[in-house]
Amino acid sequence: MNKTIFTVLLTLFVTTSIFAQRPDREKIKTLKIAHITEQLDLSKSEAEKFWPIYNANEEAKDKLRTESSNRRKEKMFEEYKKRHSKNKSNRK
Repeated sequence: MNKTIFTVLLTLFVTTSIFAQRPDREKIKTLKIAHITEQLDLSKSEAEKFWPIYNANEEAKDKLRTESSNRRKEKMFEEYKKRHSKNKSNRK
């Protein structure tokens, strides 16, 4: 009983602290764009050419990052299933 309560409380604490530390992605993105704009000092015609390319590159990086993360999660899950099935068969 005490172990269950401890586990639930620990899970709630960890979950709360993780979400409390999540960065505001939109705010960071806005600040990043402002910084790049200021540093590059692009003319209007240069900016019209630059930003579509930059945004496409950012989207491609995000897609690759997501795919990589998903592959790692799948691999970890498969390894967990293998270990779990071995442990189950060893107990019999």
